[in-house]
Amino acid sequence: MNSLPVNIKLLRKIKTKLDSIMNAPGTKVQIRGDELCNHVLRDEWVRKELKDQRGFYRFIKDQHDKGIMKQIVPNYQVDAYD
Repeated sequence: MNSLPVNIKLLRKIKTKLDSIMNAPGTKVQIRGDELCNHVLRDEWVRKELKDQRGFYRFIKDQHDKGIMKQIVPNYQVDAYD
């Protein structure tokens, strides 16, 4: 995993956290991004890379826009409601 680009490492960590949350008893069918963000930023390495919630959401949006997010984290959805 050391030879992977940082963005892929981050997405894999996010996917691991998301899978863990979704497999926990009592978890809803869908969770909000802030709930995922809170869990993900508990990881010291991730927090060092993304800094805070703003960094997390910028990273997620960038990966989504590039089409990479869905490849690594296929079970995520973007809420397009305004």
